[in-house]
Amino acid sequence: MYQAGAPNSDHSKRLRFAARIRKNWRVLGVVGAVLVVLGAGGVVSSKLVFLPGPYHRPGASNSLNNGPTLAGLRSGWTELPKPPEVRNLSATVWTSEDLLVWGGYVYSGFGGEEPLASGVVFRGRPRVWERMASSPLAARVLPASVWTGSEMIVWGGTDPRRTQFFGDGAAYNPTTNSWRVLPRAPIEPRAALSVWSGDEFIVWGSVARDKRFRDGAAYNPRTDTWRNIQSVPIDLTDAEAVWTGKEMLVFGAALHGGNVAESKTALGAAYDPRDDEWRRLPASELSPQASTAAWNGNELIAWDYLNSSQAYDPTEDRWENKQSVPIDAGECFPHSVAIRRDIFGAYCGFMAVYSAQDGAWHKLPRDFVQWQVEPVAAPPVILLLGRNAETDDAWMLAYRAPTW
Repeated sequence: MYQAGAPNSDHSKRLRFAARIRKNWRVLGVVGAVLVVLGAGGVVSSKLVFLPGPYHRPGASNSLNNGPTLAGLRSGWTELPKPPEVRNLSATVWTSEDLLVWGGYVYSGFGGEEPLASGVVFRGRPRVWERMASSPLAARVLPASVWTGSEMIVWGGTDPRRTQFFGDGAAYNPTTNSWRVLPRAPIEPRAALSVWSGDEFIVWGSVARDKRFRDGAAYNPRTDTWRNIQSVPIDLTDAEAVWTGKEMLVFGAALHGGNVAESKTALGAAYDPRDDEWRRLPASELSPQASTAAWNGNELIAWDYLNSSQAYDPTEDRWENKQSVPIDAGECFPHSVAIRRDIFGAYCGFMAVYSAQDGAWHKLPRDFVQWQVEPVAAPPVILLLGRNAETDDAWMLAYRAPTW
């Protein structure tokens, strides 16, 4: 049984912030703690209150550069080496050993931040940060990205200062610290949802409300070729994509530029790459405004802007009864990632865990007060990267629950 009082703590996600790009570039850089995956902020106070569990500062037995791998970290929170900077709206993947971060932008506080074409790598075993080799891609935010097992693939994205979308991509090999250019994709430039199927990098749709698509493409790195995929009769803007092992599920909201939902509830569809076919998901009961979703191995666990949650079972093609996420409402977007069989979620600085054991959400009793964070799954830990609003110091923490 999951104990709410115990120190229990992939894609891109990040997607819902794209909806604001066209309206206001500066909104994306709200002051505060931001997460590398695509963080956002809103810090009023720089005071940080840690979640339950022991907090390990670097010492002789857990030093910054010579300690155990992340898999060897003790339960609770461990402070890790500070990143050189914390980025918003970047391509970010965990490789099982390293954290790769490319593109995005660093918040300056003045608005109109420059997108970056550079990247950084956190080496999990020696626990050091390094710079990536120069990329062949232009600077951008919101690129689609996946980890294939040997490379980080980056494709598409946007430069909102110029209202420009990209249709090119490249693959980064952290072993050789080198890039290779992908062939041109057979679809229009965009900032897309994406998954890795085990064989293909699948991109679909768009997260921008003023440039929406219902088509997509799939890239096979073994043959270095793209193929078109079937279109689906819905388009989404503020959404997530997950891979179930058989299908790509896309789920979320369809909002136009006026921030108004175009459906009564959140929408979803499933794509089977073997048959190149889509199917519509049955209607959920969740809010059409914004949502997050993660795959726990058996079900899609979705959580909406109003703190309601539903689990979708693709085997039965049905949604389970709606339940409440036990945290206070706020003006934030929820974020979630799968960690082992559980789901770790963050919302307006509050944290909650969906336990696969009892099928329920449990609020963690202490929170990052007035900080915004988005979790990065690096099994068996959650990584959080952020910045102190007063000192501008960057930091990174790892959290491990006793059961992970």
